[in-house]
Amino acid sequence: MVKEIAALKNINEINLRINSDGGDVLEAVAIFNALKRHQARVIVDIDVLAASSASFLAMVGDEINIADNAYIMVHKPFMLAMGTAEGFRQIADRMDNVEKNSIVAAYKTKTGLSDDVLNGLMDTPDNNGTWLNAEESKRLGFVDNITEAMKIAACIHNELFNYIPEGLRNAGDNVKNLDRARRIAANNVRFSRARTGR
Repeated sequence: MVKEIAALKNINEINLRINSDGGDVLEAVAIFNALKRHQARVIVDIDVLAASSASFLAMVGDEINIADNAYIMVHKPFMLAMGTAEGFRQIADRMDNVEKNSIVAAYKTKTGLSDDVLNGLMDTPDNNGTWLNAEESKRLGFVDNITEAMKIAACIHNELFNYIPEGLRNAGDNVKNLDRARRIAANNVRFSRARTGR
């Protein structure tokens, strides 16, 4: 995607539409930086969900819009790892650096919220992060505008997060290929759990 962004020549505007449960935070940082380097104005539309590293990526927008029935979810970075005690200490230090210098920095630049407020949103007692609906997202400064609600035509798999807002959890019940969508989501969960940054 970084190469694709760099290849966009002589354009004045990039429209980035997001419906994502997140992924590898370092990949999100790479995409974020590629969009920041580009001369075009970036307009972000959160159509359904910008969770985890996708919420960080959304902050790249010069203008950020969220659909009336969409959500942003923020949480502290987490990962799966194995190795020595020394290796774990180094990994923890790297995670702290990514959180402070990439994730929190982007949220803070956009929202103007203090480190304490942002850390409170990310570091919840139940480790589930904070789900923000459209109004909360705008009130806290994560987005600029709330746009008309879009009909959700997909589902979110319950294994992805410990807590999912009711509006998202049941949104896919009318999808014709729901069983197929759930199988795909389950495969994505198994794959993502083998990666870092989630």
